Parts: sequence; structure tokens; C-alpha cells
Amino acid sequence: VLSDGKTGDGCGLHMQMPKRFFRFLAEEQGWRLGKEFAVGQIFLPTDPQLIEQYTAIIKEELTRETLTIAAWRDVAINKSVLGEIAA
Repeated sequence: VLSDGKTGDGCGLHMQMPKRFFRFLAEEQGWRLGKEFAVGQIFLPTDPQLIEQYTAIIKEELTRETLTIAAWRDVAINKSVLGEIAA
């Protein structure tokens, strides 16, 4: 296994979802959350056509499971701290 001392394994786990934070964020953005909701973290490519294609697949699969998307949110990133492998 290669390591550069900066790149993690990508395995992050929240034991409890910070519901208060997400409800605050939703209210701030004008999004409507149901009593029960889930949050997903999806890493998409930078190519706009691929983003459109992938999000369409995600929406289709969630609809198939009778789920809906309340909102998408872009999260700020800082590529300067990435290890060589992650970059």
C-alpha cells in the first residue's frame, strides 16, 4: 500500500448525524426537511456533463426507492492540502 502521509483512506464515519446542524442549514437555505431525513455525501467529477449524468442516475435510483432530494449543496474544498495520491 502506498502512502504519502497526507492522503487518507476515504473512510469517514459519523456515529450520530448532527440533525440540529442540518435543520439549521436547511432553514437558512429555505429547504424543507421532513421529520425523518437522511444526508448523503457524494463526490462528483468536475466535468459538467458527467455531473449532470451522475446526478440524474442518483435521482432516478432514489425515486425508485420512493425517496426525494430536498437539496444539493456544494461544500468548499481546499485542494492545496491534498496528498499527491488524492490529488
